[in-house]
Amino acid sequence: MNTVEKYYSQQSVAVTGELKKAIEDKEYKTLIWVRYAIRNLIKTKGMPEVLKQLARIKITGVESKRQFKNLLTEIHAACFLSKTLGETVLEVESKSHKVKSPYAKPNKACDIKTLANDEELYYEVKDASSEITNSYQKNGVTYFEPMEGDKVEQWLKNQTKEADRCGANYLICRVPVWRQDASNTEEFYYKWLNEVMKKLFIIQCRLSKQKIIVKTSFSVSPHLKGIYILKAFGHIKVLFDRLI
Repeated sequence: MNTVEKYYSQQSVAVTGELKKAIEDKEYKTLIWVRYAIRNLIKTKGMPEVLKQLARIKITGVESKRQFKNLLTEIHAACFLSKTLGETVLEVESKSHKVKSPYAKPNKACDIKTLANDEELYYEVKDASSEITNSYQKNGVTYFEPMEGDKVEQWLKNQTKEADRCGANYLICRVPVWRQDASNTEEFYYKWLNEVMKKLFIIQCRLSKQKIIVKTSFSVSPHLKGIYILKAFGHIKVLFDRLI
């Protein structure tokens, strides 16, 4: 019995649907984050409930996959903040727990709260890889079309504004992008931002392979410092230039 199965067995939680399928198929890109959360973040406020939610998503088609990916991205983001950035993850949003930022608009909340160098940081997490942007009926069956091209750009702008309203310091997101050379993730994202996202971001300078300063084509509040764009095993940090 592996770490994931053992944890749920000890918690007397029946693993169904999408997560059960991931375990049976040994989906490494899914299980690596669930395993890390169990081993390292299980005492984080909200995480046990998030893991239970993940296990209870039944397979019902496109909608269940969307729910599963959205929740998995929140877990991935928490693991990224802990493992890669070395931050202490204090809270994650769950059904019964809201992460409230002092910068949030009324009735808005973030997904994750961390502590980094004695500073509390708030993150909003979004996953566009499973967003449904269009649907149509054929022979009594509903089909869904994933977002692409300009829709991705508009989605990223909308989610940046939503992260602002939620009082986040950073937006963490996964978006559908071109096929890439997995060995050169940072260079790929630099080209992607420079060519595909040029309506949203004007690159001002490149501080490193993983950190870029941009000027936005729209206004954002001072508390929102930038965006982390994630792939399965890589990321790039986009910082907002305030001289706009």
